Amino acid sequence: MDGDVRDLRRLVFVLDKVERVVPLVAESSGLAVVRERSPLWADDQRVGSAGMSGAVWGALRESVRCLRAARRSAVREVRASSDSDVGLEWVAQGALLRRALEWACRAVWLVEPPRPERLANLALEAPDPVVVVRRGGESSPAVGADVAQDVWLVCGGEPVELPVAELVGQVVGGGARERADVPLVAAAATVLMVLGRGLELVKERSRAPY
Repeated sequence: MDGDVRDLRRLVFVLDKVERVVPLVAESSGLAVVRERSPLWADDQRVGSAGMSGAVWGALRESVRCLRAARRSAVREVRASSDSDVGLEWVAQGALLRRALEWACRAVWLVEPPRPERLANLALEAPDPVVVVRRGGESSPAVGADVAQDVWLVCGGEPVELPVAELVGQVVGGGARERADVPLVAAAATVLMVLGRGLELVKERSRAPY
């Protein structure tokens, strides 16, 4: 069972990267400033700041919150070194990472399209999560729609094969060597990439045209 704890440590190593994002999603962050005449500013003029920019930032912050919760949970398990409970711990990680992915993809799904589609998406009360996840992945060049959906399925317990080493390598750099049977490590890396894409898009949409 030592391998299970080692895999959790690897998950913690990847999830450590989320701490770099925490200052960026803080309410005091400069990224959170919506510049006058920017696309997001224009959206907010239509639906209110609590609508569009509030929804986008809320989704990004919820994604970060879920990632940090997954990390804390994994750290507790590693410190306890209770191998007998690792199987249950992976289930908890999967649930948190799935929610983190859904929130990150929602932010991208809201902010990336042209204005008419952005406003239409915002108005949807219960969008299809698969549509949202695929759009988030499609808009993240290092991920793609199919991988995003596969990660979403894996986090829900589905036996889907993922390109683990490739995905983790995008986040940690270098020639990452990951076991193919530890997909949640790849899931964490995928969420971080979609989250990063969401932050890039928010920055673009919050910038004034001149």
